[in-house]
Amino acid sequence: MMLAAVLVFWASPQQGEDLVGLGLRYLARHQAPTGAWGRRQASCDCPAEPPPPDPAVPAALVARIDALIAGLDDDDFRRRDQALADLIDIGPPAQPRLRSAAADGSAEAQWRAKRALRRIGVLETSEDVEATSMALLAFLGAGYTQLARPVSDGTDFGKVVKEGLQWLLAQEGPDGSFEGANAAAQAWGALALAEAYGMTASAPLKEPAQKAIDYIVAHPAMNARALFYQGMALKSAELSELPFPGAASERTVRALAAKRADEPASIFIRAATQVLQIFTYKTKQRVDLSAALPGIDPCRMEMETVYAVGLAMFQADGPSGPAWKAYHERLREWIVPGQDHVSGKCERGTWAAEGTRARIRTSALATLSCEFYYR
Repeated sequence: MMLAAVLVFWASPQQGEDLVGLGLRYLARHQAPTGAWGRRQASCDCPAEPPPPDPAVPAALVARIDALIAGLDDDDFRRRDQALADLIDIGPPAQPRLRSAAADGSAEAQWRAKRALRRIGVLETSEDVEATSMALLAFLGAGYTQLARPVSDGTDFGKVVKEGLQWLLAQEGPDGSFEGANAAAQAWGALALAEAYGMTASAPLKEPAQKAIDYIVAHPAMNARALFYQGMALKSAELSELPFPGAASERTVRALAAKRADEPASIFIRAATQVLQIFTYKTKQRVDLSAALPGIDPCRMEMETVYAVGLAMFQADGPSGPAWKAYHERLREWIVPGQDHVSGKCERGTWAAEGTRARIRTSALATLSCEFYYR
């Protein structure tokens, strides 16, 4: 993504505009006053959010929650800790009973109930860390950093990026983790900080970016999606001259390749493995373009898979290779008309998805799919 020109800017039906520009304007309009992306804003006129899930909690789960809350006052510390961990795993359905325990329980139960409530609340920010990082990378991929000047129509993408980075930095802990973020969100956050630092050499970003990279090196992911973005973050760190053990990249590739063996039908894992093999070993000899990637129609994939497959095809064969050109043409036929181009609509510039956070993620990933670079 970093230190090169955008190669793919497709024209939209509106003269003088392009998919990337429209996508970025959509994201800029939907940034929260805090600088984050994810939650629906009061001024948003996009289609309504999907209905919330049924709030009713099954009686069996209520009984289990009550038993776990009672366990917060257990004499055995191991059982207390396990009860606390189980309540955090249950999440929002446990909140009403935890609030009661925090107000009326014993002193020990109150303290632990409040701790569980804090942790459940923090865990809800994980998706915002990921959505914010995706949005930031869409701007960075188009060349807009926190140092960018307003564009010709006065839109200040530099201010958008600056406020997004400030929010992301505020979520980072002393150890480089983003509190409550799962492994994939943590990797996205590290990738966003490393890219922003690498593009600007901004001194205030160097230490936070280094800490975020150090954290993912020390905490290898267990699932394929998170492994892919950890590998992407490590490649960005390499290009940004943020040090880390070289063995970490190879470990990530091997772990992801093992996931491919477990899920041979996953197009996302096939593409992700190829990308990290190229980035890590700096050779295309390990790449297998016959592994069903060129023949896949983008309209049949979710947007995250579209991004991973496009990146794999471009890094392996682009920009003049026949496989990339054929894939690129099929992608163009689907992604251009798939974007909303209607003037005056709040959702103009996005691709169809249900709910604000899904539209933000889809728009960021689709925009990134139009911003491929040589690394």
